[in-house]
Amino acid sequence: MCSSDLRSSSGRESGRGTIQAPRQSNSGDTAELIEFRLGMLEEDLKMSPAQLRLWEPYAERMRAAVADITRERAPAQSIAAPNAMQQMNRTVDQARNRLTALEDVAVAAKAFYEVLSPEQKMLLDARSPSILPLLSGGSTQAPPPENSRRPPREEGGFTPPSRPLP
Repeated sequence: MCSSDLRSSSGRESGRGTIQAPRQSNSGDTAELIEFRLGMLEEDLKMSPAQLRLWEPYAERMRAAVADITRERAPAQSIAAPNAMQQMNRTVDQARNRLTALEDVAVAAKAFYEVLSPEQKMLLDARSPSILPLLSGGSTQAPPPENSRRPPREEGGFTPPSRPLP
């Protein structure tokens, strides 16, 4: 699937070709939010074809993990309320499934991260706190990273900071 297909599947591409933020909904549409953030990240990373080949499995595994969370949150279709042990078993199964999905994401992320340039790694490092909580079913509002690094603002070549920025 190409990047324009990804952005159009989230339904947030404007007439000028830029991606617009998803609308806030009462349910906090996690799938729409992850699509938006992945689309923005893909666009900003300016990847080579070789990097795109590793991006696709990474992004797909992230989407699969979010789809699992969305299914977990859907109301049960059972008529009878589950007893305590059924609730416990369901919770354990959900945690096991989420762990497996996160392990799959981690394997794809490692392969993808290894082919990124230092600048691309810095961008991914900065964006991950807004994406990763979505994979664990956590808040869609990530806290700012403790040691966030930013690329220099001046034009020209990239110079990594000699020490973490405040």
